[in-house]
Amino acid sequence: MRFKTKTIIIFSIIAFFLLVGGLSFLTAFISDKFGQNYLYFGFGVLVFISIIFLIKDEIKETKGMKRKMKEYLEIGKLLFENNMEEFETFYNISFQKNKIKLSPIEIIQDFSSIKNLSLIVDSNGEENEGEVKSFVSLLINKDISWINTNNLYEENIDNSEDQFYILKLFKAIDKDLVEVNKKLLFFDLGTDSYIFTVTDKRKYHIICKCKDFHGSEKLN
Repeated sequence: MRFKTKTIIIFSIIAFFLLVGGLSFLTAFISDKFGQNYLYFGFGVLVFISIIFLIKDEIKETKGMKRKMKEYLEIGKLLFENNMEEFETFYNISFQKNKIKLSPIEIIQDFSSIKNLSLIVDSNGEENEGEVKSFVSLLINKDISWINTNNLYEENIDNSEDQFYILKLFKAIDKDLVEVNKKLLFFDLGTDSYIFTVTDKRKYHIICKCKDFHGSEKLN
């Protein structure tokens, strides 16, 4: 492996010097054979072509961002169906103010946090025992059995030593939510914490087509 790495470095250096030498020779040849005007013309053509490609890339990137903005706007309107108009206004204003700083998924998470529709749990587990269950209960606003969740609590009276306890808890809650046709929906913001909300299964399957959202089954 070390020999291979050294070989790649050596060949890269040789290729660089050959490229520089070849360009220098070509420049000198053109200048000597046709004069400096042709050299300047050729350089201008290269600059022009480069600018065209840069503009095309910029247009492509802009179109891609507009598509992504529209996609996440629709996701947010679906997720926050009861606050649809408020979310749309928040989304558009946030994006205009923070074009570079915030991504669409961060704007969605910000809104859900402000409206107390999502919860952030550290990877080490609950800060206060039962906070995840209490939060979910508040969101669904329905009585369910909580069989799987309560069994997990009873089996793990002292869960401080179990690093996978929080994952078990999310999956147990998801099993209990089947009673009311609900699912935990996690936001993937690239952090160590778990950020989630609750939604119905229909919305869940639509939203999870986007890579920034997933269910408890993908937690590890």
